[in-house]
Amino acid sequence: MSFYIPKNNVALICEGDTEYNYFNGFKRKCNSVLNVVCVQAGGGDYTNVLYKLKTTSPIGIVARFAIIDFDRYIKISGEQKNFDNLIDYCNNENKKGNPTFLIVTNPDFDYFVLEHKTTFNGKNKEQYIKLKCNYKNLDDFKSDEQIFEKFNKNGNEYKNAISKQNPRFPVSNDIAFDSRKYKALKAHVNFNKDNICIRTSNIKELFDNI
Repeated sequence: MSFYIPKNNVALICEGDTEYNYFNGFKRKCNSVLNVVCVQAGGGDYTNVLYKLKTTSPIGIVARFAIIDFDRYIKISGEQKNFDNLIDYCNNENKKGNPTFLIVTNPDFDYFVLEHKTTFNGKNKEQYIKLKCNYKNLDDFKSDEQIFEKFNKNGNEYKNAISKQNPRFPVSNDIAFDSRKYKALKAHVNFNKDNICIRTSNIKELFDNI
């Protein structure tokens, strides 16, 4: 089954619920250069994300972004190969003129959301979620369909979270496309294994293009 998305959209393939809920909220509240369509991969390993990329038609798509967590790469045996397969697929699609990119957060997307808060120091995530963010538990946090609004009460706290990201993160995308002609000009995904322990994200590359 192929997932078709109408013309002139950016498709976000979301690995988990937090990403899906967050960017649907972004769509509701922020003016985007292009229309953002969220596609849920349903969690699990990187092969689910790859499957969803393969079954989301590139027709009418300016670019596809797969938003994934990096903790699986570090902690789970076998995921390193699956991650490599994701990069290979993206770069093969980019050669065909179908811009496809990886947006990765170490350890996970929850970490990026919590960085919207000035009081978050990067430690004790679950405790912080319960004590400082008024959620019952981590599952309650992940399933919150209003998560973007709650962490962006002034409308732009996400920009502060983006500013905290370390540019030395090992995954980066060379992105250039003409959003009026919907044509890829430059597209490539890079991965440098030397910096895999840096806790950060390349998510700025996504916001720069939506």
